[in-house]
Amino acid sequence: MDIGTAAHWTGSILIGAAAHRGCTTFRAIEAATGRAIGPPVSEAGAEHVAAACALADAAFAPFAALSLVTRAGFLECVAEAIEALGDSLIDTAAQE
Repeated sequence: MDIGTAAHWTGSILIGAAAHRGCTTFRAIEAATGRAIGPPVSEAGAEHVAAACALADAAFAPFAALSLVTRAGFLECVAEAIEALGDSLIDTAAQE
């Protein structure tokens, strides 16, 4: 499932390595005009939150056992992935 590229983000719920769509979506609203902008964003339900919490709980001890340098490198990779989305995510957030 596509979770987004530098040119396009999808509004999916990301849990672990998988993208999910919720039953309900919403659209970001541009504050200046009141118009809907960006892709439909899935609302996470209780099942999505439970799945994400279970994965986080399972990852806690192995992640905590990593060296500080390794954990920092992981966080830098996460930051790079967010930056790779390009301006679309940031532009949408700024317009809201």
